[in-house]
Amino acid sequence: QARDDEVTARANYRLPRHTREREYWVASAEVRTENLDLEIKRSPEDENYLKIADGNIADYHLRVGNLRVRNLNQGDRQWFGTAFVQYLNSIQGYEPRVDIPELEPDDDLLKFNDDVISIGYDADLVDVWGKGFNVGGRRDRAHFFFSDKSLGSDSNFKQAYISTRRVYRRGDRWKFLVRGEIGYTDALVDNLIITVPTPESPDGIEVALSVTQLPNFYRFKAGGSQSVRGYAFESLSNNDIGSNHIFTASIETEFRFLEKWSAAAFFDIGNAFNDWDDPDLHKGVGIGIRWYSIAGPIRVDVAQALDFEGKPWRIHFTIGTPLL
Repeated sequence: QARDDEVTARANYRLPRHTREREYWVASAEVRTENLDLEIKRSPEDENYLKIADGNIADYHLRVGNLRVRNLNQGDRQWFGTAFVQYLNSIQGYEPRVDIPELEPDDDLLKFNDDVISIGYDADLVDVWGKGFNVGGRRDRAHFFFSDKSLGSDSNFKQAYISTRRVYRRGDRWKFLVRGEIGYTDALVDNLIITVPTPESPDGIEVALSVTQLPNFYRFKAGGSQSVRGYAFESLSNNDIGSNHIFTASIETEFRFLEKWSAAAFFDIGNAFNDWDDPDLHKGVGIGIRWYSIAGPIRVDVAQALDFEGKPWRIHFTIGTPLL
């Protein structure tokens, strides 16, 4: 998979446990490399970032666990629960573009090579039925894991996350999609006020820099067609490099005007952030069109970023049911 300056390769394996019905040994491996620049904004309302360092990150992730599948409510719902152990080797390096007196070239905030071992549990509840416009149901997901130096890890942190997506139908023509997510991480954060020279101010301007010590692979980012529309994919976080916490919510109404065509209107809100006292939630509104093809719904949305200067518009294109 490739996205702009990010390349990801994944592999998954599942082996049935013959001694226990509907239980499996599971394993997954992922390699991700990314050119992730360290950026700041002159103000929260500014859509554009000022790049202060060129970054390169490589993550090598391995996870093994035990998956158990359960049927709930006479088989209408399925619960997937996985207890797991995971290992991450995260290599990060930033090269400053400008002279920043507050940061040394070999500062741990700019360069590190960490080995992270964590233990956790992942839960996934699926209850989806119907096809085309008539799809309904819910999907709830949650995970919790922690890393500690007593496990041989280079990092100490804990993370919890929960999300829900639900579709409610009203008659043959109306339906409503509600989704939300919240994530919390107990990890240290480096908060600095740094002086950055700009073309307008050669002597430099003071700006805030907030960088979590959480490995990049586990950081939260918001924005995009499955998050807060009106904003670019994963563009909402502290300094555009990910954050400890996330909160997003959305409500969408859809009206079918032809057999395979419907129109939608929506409101999204959310952000990824390091400080619960200042989440700086961003809002987006828009309209969209849906065509229910054999491959699933094709969705085109036009959304406005209400919290950026000029309230810019953005087009989002997705394929597939938003429940999955």
